[in-house]
Amino acid sequence: MFDPLKTIVIYHPAAIGDVVLATAVPVVLKHNFPNIKIIHLTHKSLLDLLHLCPAIDQVIAFDKNASLWQQREQIAKLNADLFIDLTGSLRAIILSLFNAKKNIAI
Repeated sequence: MFDPLKTIVIYHPAAIGDVVLATAVPVVLKHNFPNIKIIHLTHKSLLDLLHLCPAIDQVIAFDKNASLWQQREQIAKLNADLFIDLTGSLRAIILSLFNAKKNIAI
């Protein structure tokens, strides 16, 4: 039996251009799964910009300078059913392994 996804976390604390181009990801997800909650983790300077994307339900600042343990705790509190890594970084892979039921690295 399929366990429906309730929360998707998109991890993308990157530069402004990359983040703008990546807004297509939550738009497609929300179109296909309208009842799902989409949380976007990004750099604090991009919070206001991502609030403009109607497909994103919550935008959270991600501290890239925090310890790996602190970052893991921040993500764990979100209780993600799916963790989507748009960075492909080793740190994001490690974080996703500890924090979501399903992981996708793009």
